[in-house]
Amino acid sequence: MFYSYKTNPFIDKTIIDSPFSVKVSNNVVLLEKNTTLSANTTPLISLYAYFKSTFHILAAAVREKRYVENESISVNSIIERTITERFQKKFPYLITGGHFSVLYPRNLGAFYYPTSDPSTDSDTNLYKQKLLLYIKTIVYSLESFRACKKVTTTIVPVSKNTVTCINIYHYPSDSLYGILYGLKQLSSHPSLPYLQNEKSHARYDTSLAYHYLLDEYRIDIKNHINNYVNHIYDKKSGLVKKSITLSSAKDAVKRESAFYDNVVLWATLSYASEMGIVSYPPGFLDTLKMNILKTYWAKEGYFKEDLSKASSYSSDWLIVLSTGFLNPANASDRAYFKKAFAYIQKNKIDKPLPLKYQQSTDQKTVSFVSFAIANYQTDSIWPSWGLDYIKGLYLVGYYDHNTKMIHEADMQLSKYKGVINQYGGLPEVLDTQSKLLESFLYTAVVHTGWIVHFQQAQAIADIIHAQ
Repeated sequence: MFYSYKTNPFIDKTIIDSPFSVKVSNNVVLLEKNTTLSANTTPLISLYAYFKSTFHILAAAVREKRYVENESISVNSIIERTITERFQKKFPYLITGGHFSVLYPRNLGAFYYPTSDPSTDSDTNLYKQKLLLYIKTIVYSLESFRACKKVTTTIVPVSKNTVTCINIYHYPSDSLYGILYGLKQLSSHPSLPYLQNEKSHARYDTSLAYHYLLDEYRIDIKNHINNYVNHIYDKKSGLVKKSITLSSAKDAVKRESAFYDNVVLWATLSYASEMGIVSYPPGFLDTLKMNILKTYWAKEGYFKEDLSKASSYSSDWLIVLSTGFLNPANASDRAYFKKAFAYIQKNKIDKPLPLKYQQSTDQKTVSFVSFAIANYQTDSIWPSWGLDYIKGLYLVGYYDHNTKMIHEADMQLSKYKGVINQYGGLPEVLDTQSKLLESFLYTAVVHTGWIVHFQQAQAIADIIHAQ
């Protein structure tokens, strides 16, 4: 247990190093290599990695640091404190916070995707702090997967410059996507999704870092993509295989060719194609997108979670927003959003707070998760998806000139201000009554770095209301 503690990168006297240093000189982001990561993938070390991950989670059930509820400080002060805590310069990579100490590369494109958005911080130093750690996370992921010669859900540091790569539950649908999403943010000036103003221009030039990483890891990424496609893509159906189970942002639930996984497949291949890493026949990606839309859209007005007979609604459909799979500025795409939003409101999925992961607890959940915290990814409330929902309301309302929808977004965002004040941060997950989700084995992270989602939603609101 002591060694597990010392290999936690987020304690003061950790032995873990960062393979790269990231700094800014004359507003240009520069990378400097410190060391090369090696891999130890022996069965014994893999077993240790699972133990290490579980140990930190269980320990946090009794020691999770919390701030006093209902503090008399502003939301902006809480945000600044959270950013300062979660994005420290000495850290090698990003984590959700609290009991997590291992790296999930999916977070780059799922729960931490707003990090690189310059519109989210009026304080340049805070934005710089976030951006540099985001880039370090991209590099740590690339170095680790090069060392392990495979892509997994999870990267676990096991000694100073050694990692092991393990899958929590199953092969990942979204780890490679997370890395490519991050690289895409470095390739062009990060901006608010689908909105432009003077605040959305990049504050730092990341092009040198982007080209260095692309040149250095191009062959690795191409090999990873080929393995990824061979593993999950069904040429006959033109979709993700139904016969395999994948881990993803909703990894506690077993699904059959999930909508989320298919959108992530489209995004992964689209980004890789844009970067010139791979190429596909003309029309392939457009055909894939149309096939996904046709297959998963339900007449009731939502995207079906997967292709199982019991398939229903799941809030991770909102991955369409950050990936660019659907664009609120496009009228035909906007129609999907409007119908899905109406379905959410009709079925009270946004009550008491947006957004429940799904409408009920009826789901094939991984056994350990069912035992430890039964409704973790079923009818519990996930603020990250809720804030994506709010962003969607703002953007669709803006492009549709729908003041009622914008007012609804304002009201829901105000609720999240109350949550942040109540808990001194943005919690990972809440129960159906919008209380912190916890059990005797698991306590939700209280003040996550996912607060960047609130920052982005607020930035979108400010731009819209200023016009």
